[in-house]
Amino acid sequence: MESAFLCVLGGLIGLTLVWLLSLVLSSILPFPIYIAPNIVILGLSICIGLGVLAGIIPASIAAKLDPVVAIRTK
Repeated sequence: MESAFLCVLGGLIGLTLVWLLSLVLSSILPFPIYIAPNIVILGLSICIGLGVLAGIIPASIAAKLDPVVAIRTK
């Protein structure tokens, strides 16, 4: 859960920066720039998926280790 939360938080920060950049560029350029809602949903779902994988894979590897060996190794 922690890794998924951190990935979603990073995704939200990134989407906020992209939104601010699109506002700035829309005021400078002669054509409007907008972010489609389906792209925002896609970005957040990729962040959630990667966060879950980034948390599950190391946890499953650590669960298979013998506790004494895991404590002894660096």
